[in-house]
Amino acid sequence: MWVFGEIEGLRWVLAHDTMAFAAHAAARIAPMGAGDRAVLYVTRGAHHNPTRDVARLGGLVTVLGTPQRPRRAIRIAGREFTHTVAIRVDVALGERSGPEVKPLAAALDRVKKPPVWGQYFRGSPIAVSEHDFEVFAAAVRQGVGSSS
Repeated sequence: MWVFGEIEGLRWVLAHDTMAFAAHAAARIAPMGAGDRAVLYVTRGAHHNPTRDVARLGGLVTVLGTPQRPRRAIRIAGREFTHTVAIRVDVALGERSGPEVKPLAAALDRVKKPPVWGQYFRGSPIAVSEHDFEVFAAAVRQGVGSSS
């Protein structure tokens, strides 16, 4: 799972078919390889209006290679990203239109305490079980939990 706390980051990823990671994620992305899949998670603060917005799923992607270090760091929304990986966008949902995460929380292996589900989705990338990926993927494909 790749967590987007800034919508400009997700826009960049979808426009470039490339995921960018900050230097601090290097150890977590090292095992990543072609064929790996990821869920795109958009935080409630990504659109700069956390009182109106909710955490939603933004889509599904497949990794096409291994993480690389570009010659120059990439700057997105004022942040620096030192690693990239090529992706194929399998499903991209419109902004603020993806399924809400909260209704899915109780069905996830990762979430041990559903009332505080949000704490389980801090940082990026986050490894999720195959079961959790399938819960997210089904929601993305079917629009389950979407309130738009």
